[in-house]
Amino acid sequence: MVKPRIFVSSTYYDLKHIRNSLKNFIDGFGYEAVLFEYGDIPYDHKRTVAECCVLEVAKCDILVLIIGGHYGSPISTSESSDSNQKYDDHESVTLKEYRSALEQNLPVYVFIERNVHAEYRTFEANKGNKQKVNYYHVNDERVYRFIDQVYAQKIYPIYEFDRFEDISNVLRDQWAGLFADYLRTRQDQKELSNISAKIDELSSISETLKKYTESLMKEAQSPDLDKIIRDESKKLEDAKKKKTFFEHYFPKLIMDTAREDGIKIRKNDIYNAYSQTDDFDDFLKKVGFDEQRIDIIHRLCIYYDGYFELDISLRPERYPHLINSNEDNV
Repeated sequence: MVKPRIFVSSTYYDLKHIRNSLKNFIDGFGYEAVLFEYGDIPYDHKRTVAECCVLEVAKCDILVLIIGGHYGSPISTSESSDSNQKYDDHESVTLKEYRSALEQNLPVYVFIERNVHAEYRTFEANKGNKQKVNYYHVNDERVYRFIDQVYAQKIYPIYEFDRFEDISNVLRDQWAGLFADYLRTRQDQKELSNISAKIDELSSISETLKKYTESLMKEAQSPDLDKIIRDESKKLEDAKKKKTFFEHYFPKLIMDTAREDGIKIRKNDIYNAYSQTDDFDDFLKKVGFDEQRIDIIHRLCIYYDGYFELDISLRPERYPHLINSNEDNV
């Protein structure tokens, strides 16, 4: 099953205990924590570690940004850099990771150490001051310039923290809210899908009536009239079957499993595979599953039960003994 990937972005040495606690917290949620120190990021020998970290952000679903009192290391590149570049001009790896998340439009949760956040107000008050200001809670003024960039976005909430529990409590509530939103969205999509199905059905009926009318107007005694009626009736019946098929849980189960196996398939492809086969195994092969996956599916009752239940509904003529048995019991 695909898990949400949560990228944890921060400096390492000053926040390693927070990072370790975050990994345990995220794993406990059943999500996948992505932290470079645990080997969660695949490294390319043609790129530096820092570049790989920034690129990995694009493959994640959420970024958790932790800002403490250290600015962090410069992001080295695989290309030779100008040896005369001043250290003071560098951008940290954490800043680059944050910008990558913005480019990917990822949800970002920002946490700033409480003392650092409080002293940021002093930084704001001294922006026009040409005299050098020595800050107590950060090792580099660029930490506050970084916070400036975060505030400039005006799209992500910013939280303060003293302890890890301050972070975990916020994330727990926020992710619960995300899940609730997902359920509401799913319900809305289901309602829209039902409306769309009704519209499609009405469209089919309208088209059928149009052809009936045109045929009758052209020639009331047309020898093709019976054929037209049969053809249009079959189209209506097929439309109803397709609607019933997609309202059942089985096609969604097959599609999710196919995606886990890297099989690119659409809803209509699954319906066509079902329509063109009379056997469960033939259907699975037509979808694109290999023998190993088919063997696994056979061990899980939910797949065959779903297929069997749907097949009885859509092709009852294949199960006369069950139909007759049910009629006798009525």
